[in-house]
Amino acid sequence: MAADTAPGSQPAAAPVDRTDRSPDAPAAVTQHAEDRSPGGRRNLTLAVVCLAPFVPQLATFALSPFLPFVAADLGASVSLVGQIPALALFTAAVLGLVVGPLADRAGARLGHRAHDA
Repeated sequence: MAADTAPGSQPAAAPVDRTDRSPDAPAAVTQHAEDRSPGGRRNLTLAVVCLAPFVPQLATFALSPFLPFVAADLGASVSLVGQIPALALFTAAVLGLVVGPLADRAGARLGHRAHDA
């Protein structure tokens, strides 16, 4: 054990040079972790944020190919079963018109109280 380390602690590891100067080395090996730009993470975040609005549409339209099977199981017509997703979207639109202004009024007050406490 070295004299400059505390009992029970491990000495600091020497930095490892992971650069390989051979011409056939992959690019990931020749690049230090400090040199990598965070652009990859930003691009991933941007992609997720851009694709997120399409998920509710997918959930809405994904039922359409299965409507005949669902209608047969329920003993109803396909057009009647097809009105269920439309009713769900209509309900969400009405709730959005009601809850949005309420959240604007109550949310600002609740936020100010949280900062004062």
